[in-house]
Amino acid sequence: MENPFDQIHSKLVSLEQALEEIQSLLSNKTLAKDRKEYLSVTEAAEFLNITPPTIYSKVSRKELPYMKRNGRLYFSMAELTNYLESGKVINADIRKHSDEIVLPHKKSK
Repeated sequence: MENPFDQIHSKLVSLEQALEEIQSLLSNKTLAKDRKEYLSVTEAAEFLNITPPTIYSKVSRKELPYMKRNGRLYFSMAELTNYLESGKVINADIRKHSDEIVLPHKKSK
């Protein structure tokens, strides 16, 4: 006959594994819920740190990537991140570009 403590131990191990699997599933579900792919106008404005009217202005000038469904605007988090990153400029590049524009005008005067 098997030792009753061994039976209890094996059942406890199996329960512990089941609990770990449940915790993992719940954690993954929470992460997926937190990782929202599409944003509303208000959420996009908060993400970009601008006002909703500015969002509408940028959309009308086609400055922001957006999708429209059923009369509502949606913004992809990935596309908004790319939009922000595309605005990166190195100071040396700005100086060079401004010198190319300004210096010829100064010489002609």
